[in-house]
Amino acid sequence: MAALLKIAFAAILPVLMGSCQTVENKEAEVEPKPEITEAVLTQKSAEAHKELEDTVSKAMGGRKVTLATEILMGESTFSVQQIQQMGPDGNPIMGRIMERPDKFTLHTDGKSCTLTHEKSGNVFPLTVTTCERVVP
Repeated sequence: MAALLKIAFAAILPVLMGSCQTVENKEAEVEPKPEITEAVLTQKSAEAHKELEDTVSKAMGGRKVTLATEILMGESTFSVQQIQQMGPDGNPIMGRIMERPDKFTLHTDGKSCTLTHEKSGNVFPLTVTTCERVVP
């Protein structure tokens, strides 16, 4: 009986050893997700500025927006507030604006730039704009 167990073990051992060697490490094949961080613009251009204005307008439901030319050059966030409409007499038409400003944040994964509308959580890819990570 003991001899039979030794023969069976000797026959099964190479199969077990071979199966251990054929298992691949699937974790090694998975690329880590790039870290998404806040960013600032690397250069200003008319095309990038127009892309930012168009993206902000889209995020705000098509409202016309005008952004400062230096936007996102030194900071990764900015806010857009509705303009107070004035009547011909110079007084506000609607009174006080109760709506909170819309906040936007520029992000990068090291390869591409995105603009996040904080109120809705929508993320808009930017194709013309170039940016770099904010150095803490």
